[in-house]
Amino acid sequence: MKLILCLFLIQNLFSNEGECFSGECKNGKGEFLFKDGKKYLGEFKNSFMEGKGKLVLNSGNTYEGDFKSNQFSGLGKYIFKNGDVYEGEFKENQFDGRGISISRKGQKYVGEFKNQKFHGRGFYAYSNGDIFIGNFSNGVPSGLGIYISSDKKRRLVGEFIESEKIKFGFMIYLEEKFFYERISDGKKLKKEILFKTKTNSYAGDFKEEKPFGFAYLIADSKNEYIGNFENGKLNGEGIFISSKGNFFFGNFKDNQFQGKGEIFNSLGELIFKGNFEKGKILETKQ
Repeated sequence: MKLILCLFLIQNLFSNEGECFSGECKNGKGEFLFKDGKKYLGEFKNSFMEGKGKLVLNSGNTYEGDFKSNQFSGLGKYIFKNGDVYEGEFKENQFDGRGISISRKGQKYVGEFKNQKFHGRGFYAYSNGDIFIGNFSNGVPSGLGIYISSDKKRRLVGEFIESEKIKFGFMIYLEEKFFYERISDGKKLKKEILFKTKTNSYAGDFKEEKPFGFAYLIADSKNEYIGNFENGKLNGEGIFISSKGNFFFGNFKDNQFQGKGEIFNSLGELIFKGNFEKGKILETKQ
């Protein structure tokens, strides 16, 4: 499991040295050719690139979207000469906010960015069909997450640290029989059969014969739950994956969505972001 990043810092792009090739390059819409070879077509305000526009850099990379005071700011699309693409939110020339990154080799990330890096909740699809759903920090998985193999028969679930490493959690094998290996301090322990109830299969601990602590549960309906259990019910931060591949990432209370959470489709695209009350959407915010 190896993340491949297609992102790098965008250089300090702009000085106003050059000439207005056509149109109105002070307050209006025009075409400006920079002295170093960059070319801009779009809106200007007080001689700054501001509003909608397209910039072709001398490196061969292009940006099209919102500008503010000569900087990428707002929504835009950045296409690298090598074929890598980022589309989403920008702040002060950097990928910052929610966006989509697609590499020429087929890797795809959908989620939150900060200072050019994957940061926050996200969905990462590998070129071989494997996927990761979870938290990212400074470009790598960090915190609660689930890694699913392309054949859907293996899951690595738990608390991720340093990208591929997992501090604690489970390796799940959904084959003819459901097995799991408990992971503690990054080391795999003995393989065990998932505990089977009438409707669920479960990896984790019990307290007073009820699921307790961090656990993984797959229902006979193929819905999956990852998170912390109290008194037999999911409580706190968790991930729910439906049999159709849609997933919820957020807070739970007594097995229901509660508080802040996000719903994504099977491609990692955001469907809803907002607040929930007893499993129901409380407000709309996207």
